[in-house]
Amino acid sequence: MIMVRHLKFLLLDKNPEDRFIIAQALLRDFPRAVLQECQDPAAALQEIQRAAPTAVFIHATRDKTGPEIVREVRALDPALMIISLSRVPEEADAIAAGANRFLQADQWQMAGMLVKELLGIPKNKDGNTPLARPPH
Repeated sequence: MIMVRHLKFLLLDKNPEDRFIIAQALLRDFPRAVLQECQDPAAALQEIQRAAPTAVFIHATRDKTGPEIVREVRALDPALMIISLSRVPEEADAIAAGANRFLQADQWQMAGMLVKELLGIPKNKDGNTPLARPPH
């Protein structure tokens, strides 16, 4: 089973309320995860290099669109899991820029489920995706 004890997520968004929604969705599924929030793309790029997050969630900032930031992050780390977020339908642009997945605003509560899927955490018989636990 995949161990999920040391997950780190970086949330890049100009809006603190939007970061809060994503953070709550992630912590519901990964209560021990470490979350780092940024509102500036340059700070996010530095944090990616410093902290090596498991995944980064990218929404537009004051100066750049989501796909522009996705392109910069993908150039920095070709293997990083990138989820692009938007309130407008820009999935094709986000994926073309290098995002692994795209979530529109009405889907943001599914962020944790999406990460589980991308990490390959299997579902059990009842359809839930259990968190891996360290052996006792």
